[in-house]
Amino acid sequence: AFALAAEGDLSMAKALLMLNNVQLSMDLSEDGEMPAAQVVKLKGNRHVIQLLITLQQKVSLLKQKYLLLRGDMLYMSHEMNVCRHWVLQSFRMAMQH
Repeated sequence: AFALAAEGDLSMAKALLMLNNVQLSMDLSEDGEMPAAQVVKLKGNRHVIQLLITLQQKVSLLKQKYLLLRGDMLYMSHEMNVCRHWVLQSFRMAMQH
């Protein structure tokens, strides 16, 4: 299991290093312009392009997971504050009686 995890980490590191050698030439259109279908031509090593596409998908997934985790953490922080307030209020009520 460790070997597979290390191999995955190594593959990710290789893909990140490959990104350093990638040059993109972009001509971006305005947001309002949306063609029905657009052809993107990629030229280069098939394996490298597949790795870069996979890396882009993984980065997109990680961004989504980050947003979900961030939301969970904010919710947990709120719930902890509510709980702390309830404990303090309960303690004050108990001390008054």
